[in-house]
Amino acid sequence: MGEAAEFRDLALEAGRLVSSEIKLRAGQMKTRDTKSSPTDLVTAIDRWSEKQITDFIATKRTKDEKLGEKGSTIEGTAGG
Repeated sequence: MGEAAEFRDLALEAGRLVSSEIKLRAGQMKTRDTKSSPTDLVTAIDRWSEKQITDFIATKRTKDEKLGEKGSTIEGTAGG
């Protein structure tokens, strides 16, 4: 399997990890923050799911740097 296919499979696995909780909470989040503008909304489930995904990927790709869409960053040692 090539590296692109490995990344795809990892992304799919990470998405499955959080999808049922996101589906369960869809439309229920009342409290929101904003990120870069008043229309760039961030909910608690956004932050929760990003943490779950970045933590999961960190266990699978221990040397890679991870940069989350909502602002989380995990430093890497892989270089490049």
